[in-house]
Amino acid sequence: SERLRERLRGELPDYMLPAVVVELERLPLTPNGKVEKAALPAPPSAVVPALGASDPVEQALLEIWTDLLGVSCGPDDDFFALGGHSLLATRLLSRVRESFGVELPLRLVFEKPRAFAMAAEIVSRRSEPLPPIPRRDRQTRVPLSFAQSRLWFLQRLDPESTAYNIPLMLRFSGALDLDALGWA
Repeated sequence: SERLRERLRGELPDYMLPAVVVELERLPLTPNGKVEKAALPAPPSAVVPALGASDPVEQALLEIWTDLLGVSCGPDDDFFALGGHSLLATRLLSRVRESFGVELPLRLVFEKPRAFAMAAEIVSRRSEPLPPIPRRDRQTRVPLSFAQSRLWFLQRLDPESTAYNIPLMLRFSGALDLDALGWA
């Protein structure tokens, strides 16, 4: 099994390396000669419960890892060694944001790929107070975001284009503050 891993490591990129190797005498086949995936045995680590989480954040993170990677995970496991790759890392960050309300940068998954280190980072970022949003008066123009700048530039290139127009009709009741609507 270890010899196979070494050979594959020389042939495949890291994200394609299998997390678990199960040795079989022969592959189960369908009548058409294709591999019958439903008849394959579950990988041994997929049926072993994850142990050793030291706190609820770590345990919840390990559950997310297990769900994404399809194998049981422990606090000292490496996300990429278990089959993680950049696309799964972005899904992981989305799930972390949903579960913990913490925004982690993608580079953190590469810098701290072990569950215990990532959990510690989540805990430290949860305790950081959010910076206050500065109040601005209506006369102050706010810089455009990257996406807004792109759309502004495209509109300046072709002012007659309706590619990004969104047709919408609203019915208002009561007095309408035209100045406020103009600023919006």
